[in-house]
Amino acid sequence: LYPNSPASADMRLTMGRAYAKLGEYENAMEAFNGALRQAGNDEIKISALLGLAQSQQALGLYEDAAGSYDSLVRLARSVGKTDTVVEEAVRKALYERAVCLTRLGDFRGALQEYDAYLAKTPDSPLTASVWVQQVGLWFRLREYEKAKSVAQKVLLRFPKTGHAMQAALLTAKIEAAAGDFARAKAALTKVEIIPDHPDTQEVIY
Repeated sequence: LYPNSPASADMRLTMGRAYAKLGEYENAMEAFNGALRQAGNDEIKISALLGLAQSQQALGLYEDAAGSYDSLVRLARSVGKTDTVVEEAVRKALYERAVCLTRLGDFRGALQEYDAYLAKTPDSPLTASVWVQQVGLWFRLREYEKAKSVAQKVLLRFPKTGHAMQAALLTAKIEAAAGDFARAKAALTKVEIIPDHPDTQEVIY
């Protein structure tokens, strides 16, 4: 294959994905960067940016990953493509960039990315997960009323789930932080405690 041909870019993209599956993220990054340099179309560039960002994130390079996810979203918007591959890449980029920004301590930035993700995917199966993360983020920002408002949405829309359990526990934590222990106790009665429920998750904050 010629080193600068579109076929070579596609081959490097495939190699990057294979390295990533093996957990060889540094090799994956090299392959994805090669695909970016040689890409002859925007779809390959977007796919390569997604793979690059995911590999950076897996290595804990959250700032680099957040930048790559942002580049992906900007490129997708500039080319105006709406096919399935591009749309799915943008959704993944918005969600994972929020995770990276949370790790970096940019809580307001993470909240904005989660909002953008939900706006892009209003029926997402990750809606409850996103809301739970947003409760934690508002808590870290000490904006307790906003945190409680989002927690209430989880309790109303996803009752008797692990996400509701987490929302109730976070609400109790918020009330306790505000010094209202009676309300903290009341919050814990709103949902059954479900140990090891399959939809519980780490709240990153």
